[in-house]
Amino acid sequence: MIKRTEIVSTIRVLIRETLLQESENLVSHDVVVAAIDNAIRPERLDITIKNFRILMIEIAIAESARDPGKHTNEMSGDIKGVFQISDVAIEQTQKPEILPRTKKKLNGSGALVEPWDDQKNENIFVNLKMQAMAACLYTLYLYYERANKPSLETIEDRAAFWKKYYNTAADKDGTVEHYISAVNKFKSSALQS
Repeated sequence: MIKRTEIVSTIRVLIRETLLQESENLVSHDVVVAAIDNAIRPERLDITIKNFRILMIEIAIAESARDPGKHTNEMSGDIKGVFQISDVAIEQTQKPEILPRTKKKLNGSGALVEPWDDQKNENIFVNLKMQAMAACLYTLYLYYERANKPSLETIEDRAAFWKKYYNTAADKDGTVEHYISAVNKFKSSALQS
């Protein structure tokens, strides 16, 4: 028979965990992956770059993963959200000359009320799907315009791309080793859950 003290203790633990998650703005990994998949749907961005989806999932892990299977969705500071994207990065994607065909397709898909170039940053950050869209567009811009279409075949390739182009030089954790370690640790903890 379960004692009342055990029930009360279990309820307290659950309440504490729930409050902690809410206070830390935690989002489940499954929800993050669903937001990425929503962004790269064929009628929206139609990404044909091999391993782009994997890259975006790994970026989310490297930028905001928490064990087990959670991501922080922090809204303070110069970089925000699950993908740790900046206002400057979003503004870059909103320049008319950046990814014009991609944005034309996105704008015509019915996914947005306003065209991408007219989206307000505060509206992007409060919606995980919009964060994923911004991160995907920014990553596409980097891939095509800055990085000259590198291979994303291996985790080392993706880590090198993230380190050199997506992450800031000021980030002490912005190393290839951090990326690979974060991804491997996250995958390992997911398998044990």
